Parts: sequence; structure tokens; C-alpha cells
Amino acid sequence: MDDVVADDCVASNNNIGAETKVRGKYKALTLEDKSAVIYSIDIDKMKKSVVAKNFRISTSTVQSIYKQKDKLKNALENSNFNRNKK
Repeated sequence: MDDVVADDCVASNNNIGAETKVRGKYKALTLEDKSAVIYSIDIDKMKKSVVAKNFRISTSTVQSIYKQKDKLKNALENSNFNRNKK
């Protein structure tokens, strides 16, 4: 998996192609970023601590994302459905 590299307050994950804005110590993750976190844990069988380091987020954030994976998958499917509908 490609590492996330911060550059001038913008980080990009080459797996996704989406940009994630970093402001101070907080980082706003997109739905695509969150689905990549879930994919890394479920499919790539990575440890949550390794995923946290790759995305430069805390392990508690990874755990929160993983707990909400069903909601996030539904939100991602609905957002893709709405984009295709237009």
C-alpha cells in the first residue's frame, strides 16, 4: 500500500486519488479514505496500528471508522448511486 505523504497541509493517498486536507493536528477524511481504511483491514489483513501510521491518524480513529464500517459502506453506495443518477 502506498504511504500517505503530507505536503503543505494537503495529503494524498495514491490508492484513492482523493486529497485529504490537514489542518493543525486534525485531518478530515473523505468517504473514500475511510473505505480505504476498512479495505486495508479487511482485505489486506493489515493491523489497525499499521493502518493508522499509513494514514497518519490515531489508532482510536481507525477503530471508530472500523466500528462504523456498515454505515460507511451504505453512505458510500448511496453517494455513488446519486452520482450515477445525475
